[in-house]
Amino acid sequence: MAKQTDIQVLMVGGKRCGKTTILADMMEGSVDALEGKLKISPVNDGQHTKLWSSYCVATDYFDEDIHPKGAILFTDENKNFDRQDYSFSVGIPGVEDSNLHVTFVDVPGEWFDPLSENHEDAERLLKESNVLIIAVDTPCLMDETVKGRGVLHVEYNKSESITNGITKGINDLKGDISNRLVLFVPIKCEDYYNQNKMSDVTEMVKEGYCKLIDYFKSSDLENSTTVAIMPILSMGGMEFVAFKHDPEKGRYMEGFQITGSFKPQFCEQPLFSAMMLLLLEATNKIKPSNWFTKWLAKRKQKNGKFTADVAQDMFNVIKPLLRGNDSQNGFEVIQDPLNIFM
Repeated sequence: MAKQTDIQVLMVGGKRCGKTTILADMMEGSVDALEGKLKISPVNDGQHTKLWSSYCVATDYFDEDIHPKGAILFTDENKNFDRQDYSFSVGIPGVEDSNLHVTFVDVPGEWFDPLSENHEDAERLLKESNVLIIAVDTPCLMDETVKGRGVLHVEYNKSESITNGITKGINDLKGDISNRLVLFVPIKCEDYYNQNKMSDVTEMVKEGYCKLIDYFKSSDLENSTTVAIMPILSMGGMEFVAFKHDPEKGRYMEGFQITGSFKPQFCEQPLFSAMMLLLLEATNKIKPSNWFTKWLAKRKQKNGKFTADVAQDMFNVIKPLLRGNDSQNGFEVIQDPLNIFM
């Protein structure tokens, strides 16, 4: 687990699917949603600079002097095969020992391929992580025309490698983490949102990851693993329109049309959901796991106490901000034995 981390979130998805943009939007969106009731800030200045740079790149797409409304942009985000860690500190302003460090560990889905040199690292990260986020490139998920239904999803979202790697990894686990949150996070789905067709995205997620979802519903996991589909609008005023093949790179590029202003939505939800898992254990609303008991003891030794009263105050702030089942916006709770979204 990353150093000085209270909650570790493993974020996986195909290269170029936009995971860094999610995190950049999440940082800004969480600040706005919390309205000063909780303080959030990146732990590391270098990480802050990188996320802020990604956020500025996103906002620059909407500079009308560069890209007038109606312009179509074909993007091909730089692939990154390395692990990227982003840590956030969240706490109650002025309250000592209230800060929680939430670390998002971003790795490509290719790491879960059994032939990958990073396969063992992926399994270790899975063992250490309380929360698992599967980032889903919606255009690739929904495509039926370029190569046929589901082909780009498997090729670019790495759905089969991720499914096989996660099921094998959890089967092999002998760690202390028993309570776990799993979020499927479709991104780049603004066109479906604007057409009131988010339920189509939700249904396709359930189809495209049916084996993995069925695995989490199995008798061994159904009482300890909360699973939800949580779409994010990472841009707002930009809609997917078409794929274009790049013969030099040998891959399909995604084309997006500028339809409005930069207006991300729901980007804070993964962070709030991850925190809720720990806060539920800290306030004894669910049975504390072995991991939490050891975490609490270590916290008292190294970082000062984290009292039930502090946890309850943070719970009271975050709980009303959490979304649950909301079919219009594509949110669906598949199972919730941990009562995160109740």
